[in-house]
Amino acid sequence: MLQVESWMKTLSYCNIVIAELMYSSSSLFTLFNDYMLRKRHGLHTLQGAGARRLKIALSCLEAVEVFIEIAARRYADPNIKWILIFCVELLKTIGRFVLQLKYKSGLRYFPLINRLNRKAIHMDGVEERTDDSQSSNNQSYYTLPHSGRQIKSVNTGSWQGVASAPVSVGKTVLDKGQMVGEALHNLQPLIHLGTEACFGAESWKPWIASIITDLASLGILKTVTLQI
Repeated sequence: MLQVESWMKTLSYCNIVIAELMYSSSSLFTLFNDYMLRKRHGLHTLQGAGARRLKIALSCLEAVEVFIEIAARRYADPNIKWILIFCVELLKTIGRFVLQLKYKSGLRYFPLINRLNRKAIHMDGVEERTDDSQSSNNQSYYTLPHSGRQIKSVNTGSWQGVASAPVSVGKTVLDKGQMVGEALHNLQPLIHLGTEACFGAESWKPWIASIITDLASLGILKTVTLQI
């Protein structure tokens, strides 16, 4: 599988459209391969099936969005290009709001689905652990105070046979104000596209609007607390 991915990425250094098609195909192939490996080895996730399927769909959309934009710019009318870009961003924004409001996903991470640590699978057979199995290994990981994401601690003895840090992280609890901050973060691409449609691609106003949106979102989210 790894050889196929390397071959597809090597072929991507050709025509820019073909290059992006091959790169997008490689990303999709990686997602599919990771999904099959997780299913085969029975790797656990702490999220429901609905949220997991939505994250897979959003990850597939993110993998092909650049190819869609480049292909539309090369072979379609400029208006078609912007319509396609807006539709892609709108679908992504709707999906993120569903994750936030329906599945209470808290802060959004990138990527939505962590890359599978394939080398670790044959070592201990598990990359993602349930709560019971994580409790015995809490000292091996450090939890970031703001986001709750766990990273490997440098104080552990050996890295041999240890899988990547668990995908499941401390769930962030957002109050109403912080929900607004995360909503602004989700809306930032649409705000940029909207101001660009109003003032043109050469104007600085879309970039200023994006910066203001990001700063406002970060300012609201800086007080995020973790649910223990």
